[in-house]
Amino acid sequence: MANEFHDRRESPRIPIEIPICYSHINTFFYDYIKNISLGGTFIKTSNYLPVGTKFRFTIKLPNIETELNLNAEVVWVREKEENIGNNTLPQGMGIKFIFDSEEEQRRFNEKIEKLMRKHLGDKIVDRLLNKR
Repeated sequence: MANEFHDRRESPRIPIEIPICYSHINTFFYDYIKNISLGGTFIKTSNYLPVGTKFRFTIKLPNIETELNLNAEVVWVREKEENIGNNTLPQGMGIKFIFDSEEEQRRFNEKIEKLMRKHLGDKIVDRLLNKR
């Protein structure tokens, strides 16, 4: 049986490579996110954390003056690079964002939407966000 890739994302993602810093049990990690959405991101890393691990990370979005400090949870892990059709999927972990309040989530969503519009344009973002 051939491997099939099923996209289970709830929010559209934009491909972007941004350095991040996070820590877990007194160890600091410096890796890259490969995409971002309103609900989560993928961290390309060989130092993945176990599914269910909650942690805090810092991200500096392009053209956004302040760093974002977010809570997150590991929801899946790809333990090694995988080839699916013509796509090579890197090793790493999928995370979902955890917000302390609706206001925190609203402010974050505004910043991510601004980033999406810069990279994809208004017409595409409007179409993507209306599919939610």
